[in-house]
Amino acid sequence: MTIPEKILFVDDEPDLLSSFKRQFRKKAHIYTATGGQEALDLMAVESEFAVIVSDMRMPNMSGAEFLEKAKGISPNSIRILLTGQTDLNSAMTAINKGQIFSFLTKPCPNEVLQETLINAVRQYRLVHSEKELLEKTVKGSIELLSELLAMVKPSIFSNFNRIKKYILHMATELGEIDTWDFEVAGMLYSLGYFTLPDELLEKALDQQCKLTSKEKNIVQDIPLVSSKLIKHIPRLESIAEMVRLSGDLGNLPNKNNSYHKNRIQLGADLLKLALHFDKLLESGHNKASAIQLMKQDLNIYSDLIEKLATLDIDDELEGKNIRTVDVDDLLPGMILMEYLRTDGGSTLLAKGTELTEALLIRIKLYTKNQKITRPLKITTPLLNGQPDPTASD
Repeated sequence: MTIPEKILFVDDEPDLLSSFKRQFRKKAHIYTATGGQEALDLMAVESEFAVIVSDMRMPNMSGAEFLEKAKGISPNSIRILLTGQTDLNSAMTAINKGQIFSFLTKPCPNEVLQETLINAVRQYRLVHSEKELLEKTVKGSIELLSELLAMVKPSIFSNFNRIKKYILHMATELGEIDTWDFEVAGMLYSLGYFTLPDELLEKALDQQCKLTSKEKNIVQDIPLVSSKLIKHIPRLESIAEMVRLSGDLGNLPNKNNSYHKNRIQLGADLLKLALHFDKLLESGHNKASAIQLMKQDLNIYSDLIEKLATLDIDDELEGKNIRTVDVDDLLPGMILMEYLRTDGGSTLLAKGTELTEALLIRIKLYTKNQKITRPLKITTPLLNGQPDPTASD
């Protein structure tokens, strides 16, 4: 057995830990801790452990309690519990709470432990590969799709980069490490708008236009329609549910409650809040007044609003960081401060769109036939509180 990944053994018996080290020192990268808190402290400074093996009976913190906390810090680590015969009932409870891969009874034969570790590492690699597939391949493909849709229907998809940025900021401030599913929900929530007739679509996106009761009901079902479309994409079922739940603006939780939710509900609330915030900004509010309105008028968790309030956004840069450039001088990261229209009047991108490499390629291809001769107003993001010094004037 040769395992390049790291394995953490936790036990209050130093002699047993030494035995683990001797047994596996030439086969894996072994780390040890003599208690739950020591192990948690080690996990805070070390990169992710592939497998965590813990004894059940330890002073101050049981193995079950430790593994449940370990799951919160490192959800992808595979967890194994060592327990005596008298602890079997507790072990079964721990399996449910800590999503434990396996439990072994003590004393455990070396060959059984070794085989279990091999299977655990195999499971870790499988989980890690799937995570990498979702985060890189699937998310990257969806990001490209969203960018293309932003050019086909700029009125619908112009804000997906903003929504994604708001969601990512809140999730990061909450301490979330893996945010790809939250971001993808922010990129795909608008899919349902493609099912609307053109006339209703224009009315739905015009904040000054009043909808009939029938039209309001149709528009309110957009998250449900988007959710059904997303469900057709393999492995995005949880994201589809986030989008569906995000549509219930009339059933927001009480802002005084502490924020403890499952991942799907958290994703739905992050999307719900980001959409509401963006709508206020688009209607003419600056960040400060939008945050104040949300605090006063919406029953949203106050900690999420506070996380969003720490975000630097470009409305604070007006008059300082806005400039004009020719279409040939557009760069990735620039944000359009006006609609990108050809000389013939065709709209390519909406105001507020953040330019990417893919969008710039599409712009260059499009403008071979339809020219854009007038300068464009753009802004550039802040770096450490200052405009990007590499951006050309």
